Amino acid sequence: MRKRTQTDKVLSEDDFACLVDAHQHRLYVYLAGLTGQPEQAFDLVQETFYDAWTAGQFLMLYGRAMTVFTDNTSDPAAYPDEVVFLQTVLGNFTAAI
Repeated sequence: MRKRTQTDKVLSEDDFACLVDAHQHRLYVYLAGLTGQPEQAFDLVQETFYDAWTAGQFLMLYGRAMTVFTDNTSDPAAYPDEVVFLQTVLGNFTAAI
């Protein structure tokens, strides 16, 4: 596994696989203890890692736009393309709810 740098925003698939390998058993034991049901704990472990992966992908795709949009110290007018894009994404998302 390569060394991560400060500019790395999202794990590569190989790095994410290493993260899963390193933590899935402990997470499973923890969740099995909480639920008392091995099958449910297994499903929750999968869901946890799936959510982590998709959240990372979302940050990679939309993180800059979200930062600009939510950062009160930035003038959104300085980033018109990002602001319009984010408003489109958020508008489509909220319309679907």
